[in-house]
Amino acid sequence: MHARMEVESVERWDDRTMLRFTLTSLEDEPMEMAGMSFGVNAGLDGSMRSFRLVDPVGQRRWAPAGPGEIHLYGSDLRDMVWEPGVEYAFGLVYDRLPEDVQAVTVLGSAGLGEFAGVPVADGEPAPLPSRTPPELDEDGPEPSGRVELPMRDIEDGEAIDQEESGPVDVYGVREEAVERTGDGGRETVALRSDVLFDFDADTLDERAGKVLDDVVAETEERADPDKPPITITGHTDGKGTDDYNQDLSERRAEAVKEVLEAELGGGYEYVTEGKGATEPLLEEGGDDDAEARAENRRVEISYTFKQDVEPSADGEAGGSGESEGFQVPVEEAAEPAAFRSPQDAGPAAEAEDPEGEAEIAVYPFYRDGAFLVARFDITNTGDRLSATSDFYGDRRGGFPEFSVQDPASGTIYRQARLGGTGDDRYLLGNEPWPVVLDPGLPNHGVAYFTAPPGDLTEAVFDAGPFGKLTVPVEE
Repeated sequence: MHARMEVESVERWDDRTMLRFTLTSLEDEPMEMAGMSFGVNAGLDGSMRSFRLVDPVGQRRWAPAGPGEIHLYGSDLRDMVWEPGVEYAFGLVYDRLPEDVQAVTVLGSAGLGEFAGVPVADGEPAPLPSRTPPELDEDGPEPSGRVELPMRDIEDGEAIDQEESGPVDVYGVREEAVERTGDGGRETVALRSDVLFDFDADTLDERAGKVLDDVVAETEERADPDKPPITITGHTDGKGTDDYNQDLSERRAEAVKEVLEAELGGGYEYVTEGKGATEPLLEEGGDDDAEARAENRRVEISYTFKQDVEPSADGEAGGSGESEGFQVPVEEAAEPAAFRSPQDAGPAAEAEDPEGEAEIAVYPFYRDGAFLVARFDITNTGDRLSATSDFYGDRRGGFPEFSVQDPASGTIYRQARLGGTGDDRYLLGNEPWPVVLDPGLPNHGVAYFTAPPGDLTEAVFDAGPFGKLTVPVEE
């Protein structure tokens, strides 16, 4: 259903937090409220569980509260008919926000998007509407104007189930572009392919220049030309056929060798080889499959180091691979962002997937506290999707194939993760996903990444099969 959401208030009471908002159908005709009107895989059913509150500075997330896993306190959508143009008023109950939280971001269900910079007001407890308004009775008048929906209140003897409602800490996932390890008299420098190449490509990305310049300089400083060779080895992940992966790994190794040869000159000997997916660093197929595959996609440069060079320990000087579970110190986080609509800015970058089955339109990123907020529309341009399709993302709002790269350092930031699950099925974004299945209709996605340090004015958005896109970062 095409609808407009307006956030009216977030109120901190003595025993809870109240979110008040309205939804207005923008359809031309009345629509029956089905359990999945706002999403394919889940959505605005009677629980409204996918509306979340996010503290972008303290890096915490709250889910709607209830006495148990199923039922929630607040509005119940019920089986009703949505009339066009009518403003339906809702309320949801959350655990009481701490006093230090002055503003939150409201994550709306499915394609409703995010509402940044909502102030938290201290409110007085008030009775919740409990009776069904006559406009919703079968024989009542036609709804018009504003309709207050009934809400379930906390009854005597009940308590908010904090295990279900939170708060849940939100952590960043960071991957360094280069990792150096030592073994005996040789040293191996591993470069992430996601920094060097576009999806399924063997041509070096122009944005990889700084990373390669640093590697060339370090190789010249550390590699012993009198003890050849410098070996360049390509590796892929396990997707694709063995023959394809072998060929791709060889071509990527050759591309890196050409840069080394051009920059270092003829005083070195070089050997290239491809290993395909035969030597993975991490096992693929688990809960964090996207990150495991990203770790396995790499090009390694191996050489004997000079006698006067101190050997490196594993993970030294170039980063230690993935750094999971970090948070930005509160004093270093930016202020909560103000609300902004993606439609006001228009897309900053657009691309098609290689199969011609979808298009992506990416809006300018912006900082919200400790996070960098990515907003995009993905439109199905192929055949109708199945109801179980994840359509480039996870139904819980995760986009494990997507990442943000700091163009200055090459460091990769993956979607922020909820709690200590170590599981890329629990990421911070809007859910459910996808919203619509029909071709030609956009699915609006929102994904949160821990923001790189410094005054970032643009970032490289690795949109998986859509390729790498340079996206401006708004203040």
